[in-house]
Amino acid sequence: MVTLKFYYDFLSQPCRTLYIFMKKTKIPFEPKPVNLRQGEHLTKEFVSLNPFKKVPFIDDKGTVLIESVSILRYLCRTYNVADHWYPKDIQRQALVDQYLEWQHNNTRAHCTEYFRHKALWAAKNWPGSKY
Repeated sequence: MVTLKFYYDFLSQPCRTLYIFMKKTKIPFEPKPVNLRQGEHLTKEFVSLNPFKKVPFIDDKGTVLIESVSILRYLCRTYNVADHWYPKDIQRQALVDQYLEWQHNNTRAHCTEYFRHKALWAAKNWPGSKY
């Protein structure tokens, strides 16, 4: 019986990351797609589950987590995940944690800006565009 509910939209890089991670590690979950473009995260039903109105988030038998890095750590500690994903050794774990914290404000932020620039340039220069 699957008890872990995973709320996501593949538009979100952290959602894609967690989805792939759970598939690769065979963590059973019930997929709960949320269509951000249609505003499903703004509905009363969604807000009652997650007042922050964001994805990804999980509900694991009443344990609700809303940040991708905390979700990753929780999954590694709660489910039988191979040590190469998130080491049990505290020093090696600290190195992984260091990167997880750093990438949020560096790799992801810069890649997001690059994508926005490319997508906006493409939209502006698309034949017949009104931008």
